[in-house]
Amino acid sequence: MGWPSVSRRGNRLTFVQQVENSNIWQFKLTSPRHLNGRPAKLISSTRNESGMQYSPDGKRIAFVSNRSGNAQIWTCAQDGSNLAQLTFLKANDVGSPRWSADGRRIAFDSTASGIEGVYLISADGGTPQPLVVDSFNNSQPSFSHDGDWVYFTSDREGTKQIWKVAVRGGQPMKVTSHDGRLPLETPDGKFLYYLRGFGETSSPQTEGLWRMQVNSREETRVLDRGLCTRGMSDFFWTPSDVGVYFIDDTSPLPNLKFLDPAIGHTTTVAALDKPPFCCNPALAVSPDGRTLLYSQVDNSTRDVMLVENFH
Repeated sequence: MGWPSVSRRGNRLTFVQQVENSNIWQFKLTSPRHLNGRPAKLISSTRNESGMQYSPDGKRIAFVSNRSGNAQIWTCAQDGSNLAQLTFLKANDVGSPRWSADGRRIAFDSTASGIEGVYLISADGGTPQPLVVDSFNNSQPSFSHDGDWVYFTSDREGTKQIWKVAVRGGQPMKVTSHDGRLPLETPDGKFLYYLRGFGETSSPQTEGLWRMQVNSREETRVLDRGLCTRGMSDFFWTPSDVGVYFIDDTSPLPNLKFLDPAIGHTTTVAALDKPPFCCNPALAVSPDGRTLLYSQVDNSTRDVMLVENFH
């Protein structure tokens, strides 16, 4: 619901109700830069499916769905079968599921406490355990390659920065020196990718996709503000061992692109028929690099609603 308006007499309310249907599509790859055939719908319902990520062995997928009413964490097999709902939280927001290195746990963010926090849950279900839940906004968690740490985005020093906390708990440690959000290590554990800028106070000199060498903390910008400048750019990219896939929505139709950061070269992999879902990670690559998942808005409608005798 959005754009509410009350009549002069105060007895009528109008608002816009938007209904979206997003589903998860599967792209087969012959190489990092080339598709193998047409995409196929893999995970679908009449509601929204997004935020997917493969387990480390590639046999399962965690994703976000509101098919049961509210957004919750679900899992399924790599072919979309054996659906299982993991969380049953009463919260306005649940999202960003990420597997642990051993495939036994999933980190995610949720407003279950009233403010956004980071939680862990067994990959087989159970009661979610708070990992970083305090008076700050903590979100977008992901595990380190060695499984010892969980990275996350937090505003605990006023601006959004990348932090990490031991899986067993304890005090968070700051990772970035400047702003940063959506931390993701490469599968080989060599680099930590994250976004900077795209805010009101940011500059073109710092905006874009950055990466840090995990061992040396040396920061390098690998993609400038050309990354999805229209809106929710946080969720339109994912790293692999050989590069970064991202969605460029600066043209009328979005393009799936591949970046080789070693040489700074970008290749268009495919023109996409429909836009990505805005509000959870929209891309995921399988551990073997042969499959790419894409969360796409298949249908979107907006209706103007009227409430009579509004009080």
